[in-house]
Amino acid sequence: MTARCRAALRESFGKGPLDPETRSHVEACGFCAARLAARDALASQLRSRPNTPAADERLREAVRDRIVRQAEHSALGHLLSEAMPVTSPADSREWRGPVADSGVARLVRSVPPAPAEAAWARVRGAIRARVVAERRPRVRRWMVGVAGAAIFTVAFFMFSRGTTEVPTIVFRDLDAADLAALPGVDPIALRHGVLR
Repeated sequence: MTARCRAALRESFGKGPLDPETRSHVEACGFCAARLAARDALASQLRSRPNTPAADERLREAVRDRIVRQAEHSALGHLLSEAMPVTSPADSREWRGPVADSGVARLVRSVPPAPAEAAWARVRGAIRARVVAERRPRVRRWMVGVAGAAIFTVAFFMFSRGTTEVPTIVFRDLDAADLAALPGVDPIALRHGVLR
């Protein structure tokens, strides 16, 4: 693809009519003409909505059956069928008699009532209280840290303010007369400092 092709395609993919120079290039170049034809074909297909099959109960039932069949024939399906064999309560004779009529059997067959709204309100309140209690120590630690840093900073500035004097440094060129005025001082010590 040449630079002219790139420029022509970039301009043709924009909105609006093509200028005469780009139009003549697209008509002369097979590569650019094929790209624009493909663009127009895809654009028309993307603008139209696909036809969806009508919502049919038979179709949904067939899909459900296929999913169940695939699940039953999978490794997990075989494992579950071996672990939990399906038995019908009507075929099972061992559940008849005193066990089926006991109080435990009646409680198992009965559906417990839904908890009252007040019970759920207490549960929500307990959850919120736990979340707030978990957040409080973090907030307290953060606040203690900030307060400690502030106290340290204020104390540092208060105690360090009045005792420090800024020294003044004066640079001066020393000539021979100044060195003669300082008896017993080596000129090298003045220039480089005393050896340690």
